Amino acid sequence: MHPERDRERRVARARALHKQYSEDHEVVYVDAAEYTTGSRMALAVADNNAKLLTSSSIITNSTTEAEEAAIALALVSTSATKIISDSKSAILNYVKGYISSTAARLLRFWQPRHLITLIWTPAHAGLPGNEEAHSLARGLTFRAGVEPPLRASERLLSFRDILSYYRDKRREYAPPAPSLTIPQAAHWRQLQTRTAQYPILLHARYPDQFPSSCKLCGKPGDFLHTLLTCPTFPHPPSPTAAESLPTSSSAQDQRRIISTAENLSRGGARRQTRRRNRPKSATAVKEKKEEEGSGTPTRNEPTFSIAPDINRRNGR
Repeated sequence: MHPERDRERRVARARALHKQYSEDHEVVYVDAAEYTTGSRMALAVADNNAKLLTSSSIITNSTTEAEEAAIALALVSTSATKIISDSKSAILNYVKGYISSTAARLLRFWQPRHLITLIWTPAHAGLPGNEEAHSLARGLTFRAGVEPPLRASERLLSFRDILSYYRDKRREYAPPAPSLTIPQAAHWRQLQTRTAQYPILLHARYPDQFPSSCKLCGKPGDFLHTLLTCPTFPHPPSPTAAESLPTSSSAQDQRRIISTAENLSRGGARRQTRRRNRPKSATAVKEKKEEEGSGTPTRNEPTFSIAPDINRRNGR
């Protein structure tokens, strides 16, 4: 899960983990922090009571290697059955059986007595045990008050995460909110690409049926005017804010913009529908029935003349 894009999912997972393991005494939390000087990492193992169970330091530049060593330290120093770490890459390396030599050296004399469960939690998502382990590890480096940069443990590891990252990176407009209906979502995309119906566009397509001015104020009905800047709106935003609103991801903003655009284009669309689907008058229906009964060809039917049979006329 991406630290920025999936922030709500990360917080929800941390909340669920806290609810499930906050009273479990067989759970420990591990974390690693980098020293300010030198290529060293501090390791910390804490329990649910924010108590430091064990700690260590190793010489390495790799955060993943340090997180693997922290998990190994918890395995050899505690009897915990569940180890929670915020490094997905370290946990996946244990699952694949491909860990660093530092972690392997810590585990060379370890004999497993029960099943161990490795659990991943998002970093800095509000899980109390993980936050305490993080603070303890940073305290060992004597720089607990300095906020670290983005950690290497947030790397994109799975194909799904990598694909989602590049897809969102190319995304220019916000997608429709999940609470929108299918027609509303389609209209939202039309507004973003400026292909929705507004007076100037309708006048260019049907000059005899639609005026080019706004039906509410009489000003030229361009895209931004009919969408946001019409003076008849209760609180028209500034032009700068109007440009940024089609990119809003808020469901409330999307519904308001869609509703405004629909109200402005509804009248012309209804007039066009009534013209196309206008029923025929009773006189026209009666004349058509008389033509069909008399056998008179209609206007669209061709008239043919049959030539006489030459052989019969000559007596053959």
